[in-house]
Amino acid sequence: MGTEVVEMARAVDADRLVVGGRRRSPAEKAVLGSVSQEIILAAPCPVTYYRDLDVME
Repeated sequence: MGTEVVEMARAVDADRLVVGGRRRSPAEKAVLGSVSQEIILAAPCPVTYYRDLDVME
């Protein structure tokens, strides 16, 4: 999924990406990976990460 987002950003010559995410435990990240992290690391442009604080309640 993250790969497709990065490829699309390259295809349209994006100036910035905005990515939303949620809080996950380190174990969940290790087992399931993180699409947001994949995008942040591979993006050809700056990435703004937004975490919804409502899901933390």
